[in-house]
Amino acid sequence: LNKTEREAFAAYTQGVWDINELFTLTAGIRYAYDDIEGKENLTRYAESQALWSAPGAPFFGLLNLAIVNILRGAINPATLQPTGLVEPWLQGVPITFGLHRHLQRKDEKITWRLNLDYSVTDDSMFYANATTGYRSGGFNLAFFSQTPEFEPEELIAYELGYKAQFMDNTLQFNASVYLYDYD
Repeated sequence: LNKTEREAFAAYTQGVWDINELFTLTAGIRYAYDDIEGKENLTRYAESQALWSAPGAPFFGLLNLAIVNILRGAINPATLQPTGLVEPWLQGVPITFGLHRHLQRKDEKITWRLNLDYSVTDDSMFYANATTGYRSGGFNLAFFSQTPEFEPEELIAYELGYKAQFMDNTLQFNASVYLYDYD
């Protein structure tokens, strides 16, 4: 019954500036907002495997279910296997409990992009860009983790590349190197 609900909003804009016939600059900016709600529910059912004996009876007080079955003759004390004389009792005293945790967080971030193109010819160009990225945080909704939340992820990506077409645009060649700075 664990559940995460997320309301997200983002807006992005980008502009391109042809500096001259060789260079083009592209710049973009993005705003992102996330409102995240987490609901964690944990319900457990168990049986205590213990029974209460009557006052004055041997072993007065709390008895283990295995001991009760041995005393009844349903379990062999040496092998702990059923004797077949009587059916063993398989259930103890039921125990149930439930927990609920409500979590809320709001994350927002402005990210950007810059790209510079250098057109060597009409059929080839070099480019360089730097781009930031973001993914909002969230919740660890599993067995009431000691770390119920995780922080947003952020990235700065750097890339250098070359794109070209040869032989009357029948052969295309693209190459790039990049570096990701991930947090």
